Amino acid sequence: MARPEKEPKTPLAARLREIRRRQGDPEREVFAGILGVAASTLAGWERGETIPDAKAIALYREKLGVDLDWLLLEEGAPPSPAGRRQSLDAGILRRLGEMVGRVHAGAGVKLPKGAEFETVADLYNEFLMLCANPAETPADVVDAMLGVLESRFKARLSSARAEPGTGKRSA
Repeated sequence: MARPEKEPKTPLAARLREIRRRQGDPEREVFAGILGVAASTLAGWERGETIPDAKAIALYREKLGVDLDWLLLEEGAPPSPAGRRQSLDAGILRRLGEMVGRVHAGAGVKLPKGAEFETVADLYNEFLMLCANPAETPADVVDAMLGVLESRFKARLSSARAEPGTGKRSA
């Protein structure tokens, strides 16, 4: 179990922490991987113990589309909850579609015709909250994120099956 995070010591540190929160609050190690830095480095920035250099600040703009005026001066717009949107990644969409079919089949739940597209779209949006730029994310990190999504999806489906009147039924 992860230790509770310490409160940021500086306004910049608080904004850096907020960026991660708005990206779906991934574990620090996962988010550090997205930025291409060590988790301990990110932790120092988010606690306000160290100050990121200009190159590091630029990573937030390049990888996540963060407005540097907001980040550095708290002027302008804070980052959107899902970060900068990239073009659709067909490979991720295909893998999510396969996941939807596999999870429903494994749970013995019949998916209504046409519902697959909606479910895949929801999962893709959830994926983008974890991974702001799939094209620049290492394949092993993408695989790990898809594994997390599959676990969450299975849990939601299982919970929905237990709820009366959800329309989830055995195949």
